[in-house]
Amino acid sequence: MKLLVIGSGMMGSAAAYDMARQDHVDSVTLADSDRQRAKDVAARVNRIAGNRKVRAVALDASKEKKRRD
Repeated sequence: MKLLVIGSGMMGSAAAYDMARQDHVDSVTLADSDRQRAKDVAARVNRIAGNRKVRAVALDASKEKKRRD
């Protein structure tokens, strides 16, 4: 199973940790508008969980792309 966590603050980092500890979880993508923060949190979670399931990406959900209907 592949999972996505949006936000790498206190709740997002805790959720990523809980997910990374599960055997049936293959990977966790940790998305945040601050890519460096997401990378730091992903590295910490991987170290604590004892695996490398969490990866970081930059995502700014406040910049909505306009659709043409």
